[in-house]
Amino acid sequence: MQGNEAHRHASQETTSTRPADILIGGFGSQGGGDCLGIDWIRTSYPENTEHSDSVGLEHRGLLAELPSPTWLLVEDSVVYAPLEFNNEVVALKVSKSGEGLHLEPLSRVSVQGDTPTHLAVSHDASGKAHLLVACYGDGNVCILPLESDGSIGEHGQVLTNEGHGPLPAQECPHAHWILPLPDGRILSTDLGADRIHVHQWEDDRLRRTSSIVCAPGTGPRDMHLLPSAAGQEQGWRVAVVDEWSRTVDVYAPQADAANGFTHTQRVGLDADVRDQAASLAFVSDATLAGAQAPSAEAPSPSTTEGYCYVGLRGSDRIIRLRWDGERLAEVGGFSSGGGRPRHIKTIGNSLFVANQTTGKLSTFTLSPDGEATPGTEIIVGSPTAVAPLY
Repeated sequence: MQGNEAHRHASQETTSTRPADILIGGFGSQGGGDCLGIDWIRTSYPENTEHSDSVGLEHRGLLAELPSPTWLLVEDSVVYAPLEFNNEVVALKVSKSGEGLHLEPLSRVSVQGDTPTHLAVSHDASGKAHLLVACYGDGNVCILPLESDGSIGEHGQVLTNEGHGPLPAQECPHAHWILPLPDGRILSTDLGADRIHVHQWEDDRLRRTSSIVCAPGTGPRDMHLLPSAAGQEQGWRVAVVDEWSRTVDVYAPQADAANGFTHTQRVGLDADVRDQAASLAFVSDATLAGAQAPSAEAPSPSTTEGYCYVGLRGSDRIIRLRWDGERLAEVGGFSSGGGRPRHIKTIGNSLFVANQTTGKLSTFTLSPDGEATPGTEIIVGSPTAVAPLY
């Protein structure tokens, strides 16, 4: 993914545009859940305003029967999903007809890795698209070519990982997240070996150029871009959710550093020993302000400042962090509305939480100061991924 594409995806995280349709993936019977495939949720907003009290949710049906599509990536009207316990990835074309929504199978291929869990799309030096797959079971990162119609090719590249951490769950490498950056580099987390790997395209091959070494027992899990006021060339930071240390680390790009980054902050999450940190969502002050007109007393809200929300699986809470464009500060927390919040997503001024073990998609309305008010919830099978269709 080139820089402009990374910014496009980051902008979707903060935009006030609110899609009518949301796709939900989750754990099926292989993972101890009851998800049957990709579910379709239709949203509605009373009075069609940006600051309605609560989003309406309607389950419109099962769009694709699949075994444990635990992550969903929407890219150019194609939905990609890892079938975690089948060691496969699938591509489906999105089509609409009137009020109907359909997913047409394009391809389903095996990966050379164990337990694929996260996906990203990136383009090599010649502009060719590839699907990047993080495999939790063995730590492999698989690179598969994408055809012009979005279908997945079967022959690609595999990057292997080595190492382990001090905890029982860190017995071997566990790749978990892939993040294309605005400068063309690509990061992948290894929460088993306490590493964040840095990659760069060389022609049509992805080369690992360096690694960020985290403190033992950190467990870097998820990564997200945050906007920064540092200037156009460095107008972003990387926030890393650490599963086992229950923290969030912030990294800034730094050209003269050995691994290309400098660690700027670690912030705690008011967690207890039963917690595992998972998932982060960001929303800017400008998005939370919505259509409220600026005035001399209340100037235009910032697009680089806002709030991050991080899930804690165990105490089942969402922790709210203030982002000032450079640093995070913990400012409170609230119940996730269910059990084991695995994925959280901000859409406009709404926060969506996939509560895996209680089978609920819970929503919260966010005020201009980031406070969350519980809203509508809907039963859906063991949800682990929320993907809006813009």
